[in-house]
Amino acid sequence: MKRTILLLRVAFLVPMAVCLVLIALFESGALLPGGRAGQYVEEFYVLSAMELLAIIAVPTALYLFRMRAVRRRLVAGRENALLRLGLVRILMMALPMVADTLLYYIYMLPSLGYLAIILFLSLFFVYPSKERCVGDITQ
Repeated sequence: MKRTILLLRVAFLVPMAVCLVLIALFESGALLPGGRAGQYVEEFYVLSAMELLAIIAVPTALYLFRMRAVRRRLVAGRENALLRLGLVRILMMALPMVADTLLYYIYMLPSLGYLAIILFLSLFFVYPSKERCVGDITQ
């Protein structure tokens, strides 16, 4: 169980570290922000896709472990199922967060920055604490 919790915590923290590195690189001037700014049609499509992804990913990730099929898998498979499904749950929000952070600096659209912040805050609702992990496989 300790290994599973450790791997889930690593999957939880690594995307945040990647976002911090991206922010540091763009804010320090090592990478130039706004490379695609002004491409209005492209910005519209990217923003629409990322908003749709966030609208789908957050509620699905938060509700995932309450679905009957997933619940049965967690109880039957125990740690293996917890690791797989926990990774899916975390990455459903973490990968769009990293993408929104990168796209924010590419297009300099505040909406993408806000989406990244929303996903960042939503991640804390699925933090893999020991109590939560044990509760997920025993109910």
